[in-house]
This record gives sequence, structure tokens and C-alpha cells, in this order.
Amino acid sequence: MSDSDFEESEWPFGGKGEPEDVPVPSGTARQISNVLARADEQAGEYSFGGQAETLPAAPGLVVNEVGSIPVPITAELAQMLIEKCSKSPFGQNLETKMDEAVRQSWQLEPTQVSFENMAWQSGMEKLGQVVADRLGYRDIPLQCVLYKLLVYGEGGHFVEHQDTEKEDGMIATLVVQLPSSHEGGDLVVYRGGEVRHRHDFGKADGTSAFLPHYAVHYADAEHALEKVTRGYRLALVYSICLPPTMRHLEKAHNKPLSEDLAGLIGNMDDEDELFALLLSHEYTVKNIQDLGTGALKGVDSARFHALEEANTLVPTAKQLQFFIVRLTHKIEFNPGRNMSWIRGNRSESMRWYSISGKSFGRARKSTKFNFLNPGHETLSQLWIPHGVRQEEEYDAKASVKKLKITKYTRYALAMWPTAKHPGHAMEIMPLNVAVQVFHAQKPVDAATLRAFMSNIVARSRAEAGDPAFVREFFNNTKVEMRKKYPLVHCLGLGNLKGNGSLAPVFTKIARTFDWSDFGEAFLDALVSTHKHKDEEEERIGYSSLEMALLFLDGLDSGAARDALFKLVAKKSVDLTSEELCSCKVVGLLLKWVVHNSTDSAVDKVTNTFKQLDPSLLRPSLLENALECFNGGDANDDKMPDAQFPDNAKVEEFLHSPAATMTMTKGVRKFKGVRKFKGFQDASNYAAKWMREAQVNASFEMEASAIYADAVVTITKTPKWFAEGQHTLGQYKVELAQLLEYAGETNSYARKRTRLG
Repeated sequence: MSDSDFEESEWPFGGKGEPEDVPVPSGTARQISNVLARADEQAGEYSFGGQAETLPAAPGLVVNEVGSIPVPITAELAQMLIEKCSKSPFGQNLETKMDEAVRQSWQLEPTQVSFENMAWQSGMEKLGQVVADRLGYRDIPLQCVLYKLLVYGEGGHFVEHQDTEKEDGMIATLVVQLPSSHEGGDLVVYRGGEVRHRHDFGKADGTSAFLPHYAVHYADAEHALEKVTRGYRLALVYSICLPPTMRHLEKAHNKPLSEDLAGLIGNMDDEDELFALLLSHEYTVKNIQDLGTGALKGVDSARFHALEEANTLVPTAKQLQFFIVRLTHKIEFNPGRNMSWIRGNRSESMRWYSISGKSFGRARKSTKFNFLNPGHETLSQLWIPHGVRQEEEYDAKASVKKLKITKYTRYALAMWPTAKHPGHAMEIMPLNVAVQVFHAQKPVDAATLRAFMSNIVARSRAEAGDPAFVREFFNNTKVEMRKKYPLVHCLGLGNLKGNGSLAPVFTKIARTFDWSDFGEAFLDALVSTHKHKDEEEERIGYSSLEMALLFLDGLDSGAARDALFKLVAKKSVDLTSEELCSCKVVGLLLKWVVHNSTDSAVDKVTNTFKQLDPSLLRPSLLENALECFNGGDANDDKMPDAQFPDNAKVEEFLHSPAATMTMTKGVRKFKGVRKFKGFQDASNYAAKWMREAQVNASFEMEASAIYADAVVTITKTPKWFAEGQHTLGQYKVELAQLLEYAGETNSYARKRTRLG
């Protein structure tokens, strides 16, 4: 890897210049970049929190003269605890006062509290490290000193106030809420007189009663505890302090970094559309998928949190959308004379993730990013250290040759204004994201939908490497013609290179929108065949019939399914022997035609098979046909066509070979955790889905409890498999005949000894 890879001054994702040039972003992004230069690794966050993942759910809390306190605390035990507590005072003008209109809670001194769970102390030490990093004191051993145990009952609250310095060197307050069943009681943190942070301690996602949560704010931050409206809230308050020998490191945390960024974000104009921040540290796919932006380290974390906090200060309509993107720039080198290598093709791709780590998939295309450069690095510094060279072998006209490939890969934080999101999703993100964003814009009219479909096909053809189409599409500047014929560029889906990637996209569109709005135009595009200039490439992609089968197999019911089925039935009747043998989805053909068509269509396809020249048949074709009817191995618990509309994970389990699955319910954004509210909730859920019709599946659901968590166990039953065996018998004779014609009876029987 060297600067010579970019001798033409063309750098990844739109960069231009000499290796020693320092790229400068354009527009408002330039000012944002300059402000971010101040957000170094020591720039701390004003307030933050979430689930305390380092802490055990059962702390083993013990209170003197009360005993063990299980959580969430019961009303009876809460009253016993309150009897041992004192009312919480507040400070005003150097005086200590009592007024329940200002503060209503009860408190215990730390000397009255202990923890029997040994994992609590080690968990607090790990949490302290997280807090130190996010406050901007990386590698500084901040001390977490327990100040009080607080109990809030119904009506408990604390009006807006600032904490007094309870310990020498105190810089922040850490609140750890133990699992508590309650409503209300949010901690709100103010900045500049307005609420900037709200901590609900897991109530929104239903985990407050099951898991510990935490919140941190600087000691002098204005904050308030909103009124508890039901239940009891149990919280531990810690003072976060610098060690005595390091108190000179206390920083001016309240500098207006986020305010400066917010002013710039809120005033972005139409030209400030798409910009990105290259991440300085190295990350793995697992890091990003597990933690999202939580995986960011050092300066990357500081810069992201500065942007994130600034975003909360901006009106919703002006806010930025954030995504993590893995950028890959690939250069191929072909062997030349005298052991030399000749630089060949370049390609770029992007793999997209949400900030929580959800993978959206890959987009095989390039785009020009307006890169921020707060570190003022040169083009060479930005890219050359991130290149990896490898050798690959490929078959070029029956002779194996070597190919050198250099890949430059970097993670980046991509961002753009919310108003620009639909357009950018369509242009550069994976097509499934474009469909989801378009779906969220409903209602849409038929013309908008047709134009959207035209753009989908345009991108698919461009990414599949169809230069003729790209020229045709972008040279067509007659806006009136595009408006008049919104699907003109959709014509010719049959045999189009890479057209199989459209199956999930159009399936989702068909499931989402009214078929009458686009069905006729879509079928016209589907039955038309894309013409290749090179006749040898005539069958590069799926045929119209094969595409129809792929779309059909992804639909459950409705007008779209009916229309596609009619098309499949019609086209299957006209199949020639050669077309039948070359069909790439013969399993789907047999499934839909034989299982669902009229007798005449079944007879036609069967007769075509009977009349085949055995030499045309391939074992793989017959294996696909047998697999379709045979249902796989007898010990295989897969239910490939099962449907479970309420939960994609359950549907994925039904499709898998696993026999049982334990699930939970309720929505949680991080790590996919899902929680039932309790055993009754889990029991109701199981009963509901046992009453519902089980589509292409059979299973039982039973509620139970594992420690403090309510769960539902799903177990597959043999009913669905038994019913399928009845359908299988009538096809054995035809399949045996096919095997006989192909001369594969013995060899296949040895591979699969069981047909039913």
C-alpha cells in the first residue's frame, strides 16, 4: 500500500488531491469540523446513562435491622424500610431545610447498607471506568463514594436544584436505580434553562423492574426528580470524585461545544446534504453489531457524543440522521510482463449500520462524501495506513491466474439532515432501507410509487454493472418524458444481470402498497426481456418466469400473489424442454405449478418432463425437485414456509432446524433484549398465539419464569410434518419416473434413502 495507488489524484469516495494535501470540507461541514477539533479525548459528556450492564440484577442488598431486601421491593417491605429511614432534607443558602413541597423521599446512611452479592463491587468498579471515560477522564481512577440510599414512594419527588459538593474533589453524581416497579420518577437534567436529558431508568422498554439502570450528571448541573405516580423507587446515590493527588485535573466541562455545534446544525442550508466523519480507531464487525456507537473509543466517542448532544438541542425537523458505515475501496492489479503488476479496476462499497449496531446490509456503489477533517490529516494519512493487500486466484479461460487486490477499509459516521433522509436512503443506502423509508412516507400516490420503483430498478442495474443502461438513464434529461412514462426504465427485468437482488425489494413493495397502483406496469416490466449486446450473455440473470416465481414465493396472499400466479401458470404451459432443464428455480416451479395450478397446467409440465431427452436432465435439478416434495431429512425440524407475523425472531426459529426456543416480549433497542412485564403477561401472550391459526407450522407455547424473568418457550410439534406426508404420496410415482428417465435412480437412492 502506497501513495502510488492514487497517482491520478483520485482518492476513495470522492477525495481529490495530492497525498500531502489536507482535505477541507465544504459548506457548513467545514465549520462543524473546526468545532469538533476541540472535542478531543478529554471532552466529557454533560449527562448520560442507561442500563447498568456491569451490575447484577440481584445486588444482595442488606439493610441493618431490616435484613435482606429483594428487588423489586414490595410495598410491605418498602414500608418496613421507610420506618428505618429519615426524611430527606435539602440545602438552601447554606441552610438545611425540610419541605415536602420541595423534596419528598427517605434516606439511609451508607453505613446502614451492604451488598452480599460479590459481583456488585466488581460491577461498580467496571461501571466507574465507563463513567470516567464518558466524563472525559480516561485512565483516571475516579472514586465512586456511596452517599445515600434513597426510597421514593408515591408522590416522591425533588424539584429543580443543584447538588452540593458532598466530598472533596467531587465532580459528578452517579445515580444507580435498583430494579424497581414504579411509574413516574424520571430524572431530568437542565442546561441553559431547558430540559436537555431525560433518564427513565428502563421504564419505556419495560426493564426497570428487572435490571439496574444508571444516570450521571455533573455535580453543578441543574436537575430534578419528577413525581413518582405509582409504586416504589429504590436508588443509590454516589459521588464521583477525583483522587486527592489528581484534583488539579478537574476540567471546565460546561464549555459551549454542543451549543456551537447545535447552532451550525440548525442553520444548515440545502447545499449541506451529506457529510461523514472517518473514525480514528480500528473496530471489528462484532464490535459495531454488538454495541453500535457504544463501541467507539477515545476521540471517536468524544466527537460522536458532542454531535449527539448538539442534535438534541436542535428542533426535530432540523436534526441530523446518524449512521455507521463501513467504507471499502478496492483496487485490482493484474499480472503484467516481467513480473510486474498493472493497476486495473477500482470498486467501492458501503456496509451500513444503525447507531445501535443493526446491520442494514451492503450497497455496491460509490458516492462522494463531504468528509469532516477535525484532525487536519492529509489524504495519505487518512487512507494509506488502512490498506491491506492480498492475492487471489481466478480462472481466466481455463488457465489459473493470480490477481492482487488492495482494500482500503475505514468505518465512518455518516450524517445528513432529516429532511434529506428519503433521498439519501434511495441514492446510497441498501435498497431494503430505501423501501422502509419510502413506506414510512405513506400515504403516497400511484405516480410517486411508480417513480420510486423506476429508481429502484435504475440503481439495481447500475450496481449490477450495466454501463449501457447507466448511460441511457442519466443521458435522458427530458423531465417531461420521465413524468409521462415513470416506468420506462423498468422495462426489461427478464435476464437482467443481478435481477435476483430485486426479489426482496419488490416483494416488500407488493406487501405494502396497493397492487392496483403499480401492478399493471410492474407486470409489463417483468414479462419484458432485457436485451444484452453480447449474445453470449443472454442468460446472465433470472428469466421473467424465474423472477415471477421468486416474487410469488415471497407473498402470502392478495391481488399481487394472484396476478403473479396467473403469470406463472401461463408461462409454465409454454415451457420448452430446454427451458425447463435450464430453469434456475425448478423447485419453486414444481412447488407452485404442481401444488396450485389447474389440471391442464400440471399435465403440461408433467408431459414436458416425460418427453425430455434424459441427457438434458441434471441430478441437481432432480434433487431440487425431490427436496421440494420430500421436505428434507426426516430428522430436520425446519418449517420453511412458516409465518409468525408478531415476531421475526420466532419466524426465523420456525424456519430453522431447532426444536425449541425461549423468547421474551416488549421492545428494547439495545442488543435486541425483549422483556415480558411479568408471568401473567407471558401467559396471556402464549394463550393468544395458541388460539391463532398456525400458518405452515405447528407448535406449542408455554409461559414460565427463569429467575426474575418471565419467558415463553416455543416447542415445535409433528402435526405439520404429518400433514405434509399425506400430500407427498401422490407425487412419488411421477418423481420415480423422472429419476428413471434421468438414469439417476441408483445413485440418488444411495444419497437419499428415504422419500417419505
